[in-house]
Amino acid sequence: MDSAKVFFVISYLKKSALEWFEYRVMELDLARAPRWHLSWIDFTLEIHTHFGPANPVRSTEIELCHLNMSYCMNLRFLNT
Repeated sequence: MDSAKVFFVISYLKKSALEWFEYRVMELDLARAPRWHLSWIDFTLEIHTHFGPANPVRSTEIELCHLNMSYCMNLRFLNT
């Protein structure tokens, strides 16, 4: 089932990401085929490793700016 999800997502990739995965998908020798062919977790890790955010520091800064404490939370809850 994971391989169906992997190939479905690959069908939506464009440009360099598509070229990168397309080259590896065409591997005929199953012994040399990448692990992410059959594993959704390995595939997502591969995507994030090679095509993650261009500026991870800035992405983290933006995420930190959008952090907020919900109405029902208090400091005592966060410290435990």
